[in-house]
Amino acid sequence: MPVEYRLEKDGAVVIAQAHGVLTLDCFLRLQQQMCRDRQLKTIHSTLLDLRFVTDIRISEADLLTIAQALSIRKKQLGARKLAIVARSEQSFLLGKKYGEAKKDVCENVIVFVHMEVAYRWLGVNSPQLVDAFV
Repeated sequence: MPVEYRLEKDGAVVIAQAHGVLTLDCFLRLQQQMCRDRQLKTIHSTLLDLRFVTDIRISEADLLTIAQALSIRKKQLGARKLAIVARSEQSFLLGKKYGEAKKDVCENVIVFVHMEVAYRWLGVNSPQLVDAFV
C-alpha cells in the first residue's frame, strides 16, 4: 500500500508515510483505515511524509475531494495539525495546494522540508522515522 501509518502518543499523533505513486485512491483508502482504527484519538495531529513518493497523480479536483471527505468525517479524522514533509517540488506544491483546499476543516497545515522540524511542531520527540515502515 502506498500510504501506511502508525500511531504515536497513545493515538494522539498519526505518522503516515507515502511510497511510490500517490493517487486519490491512496488517500481515500488511508481515510477508511483510519476511520476503523479504534486507537486513534478524536483530537489528533498528523505527519504526512512524502519523501519517498516517486510520482503524484492527484489533480486539484482530487484535493478538494479529499478535503470534502475529511469534512464529512471531521469527528473521526479531523486533525488539529497536519505537518507535511516534502522534498520534491511536486510534493511541496501538493502540500501547499492541499492546505489551501482544507481551510474550512479548521486544521493547521504546514509543509516542511525537514522531518525533525515537523516532529517538533507536532510535539513528538521520536526522531526515528526513516526505517519505520520498511
